[in-house]
Amino acid sequence: MKLGFIVNPIAGMGGRVGLKGTDGPEVLEKARTLGAVPESPDKAKKALKVLLPLKDELEIYTYPGNMGEEEANDIGFEPIVLETEKNNFSPKDTEEAAKRWLRKE
Repeated sequence: MKLGFIVNPIAGMGGRVGLKGTDGPEVLEKARTLGAVPESPDKAKKALKVLLPLKDELEIYTYPGNMGEEEANDIGFEPIVLETEKNNFSPKDTEEAAKRWLRKE
C-alpha cells in the first residue's frame, strides 16, 4: 500500500488567533506575534499512530522536514522523501507535493 502524507505545518495557526488563515509571510508573522503555534504536526502524528499496525505493509511518500518527513520519522515510519531544495514552504508547495506524489505512482 502507498500513502501520500503531506503536512502543512502552518495550517490552522491564523484561525487560532482570530485571523483568516496564514497565507503570506506577513499574516503568518502576525499570527506568531499573537501567540499562534503550529498544531498540525502533532495532529498529523496522531493520525499516523493509527497506521502503525500496517507499518510493514505501507510505503509513505512525503515531503522533507516539517511537511511530513519529521512527523513520520517521529512515529517510527521510514518515509520515502520526495526531494526538494526548498527550506520554506507555501500553499503552492503543498499542492506541488500532491502532484509529485501522483507522478511517483
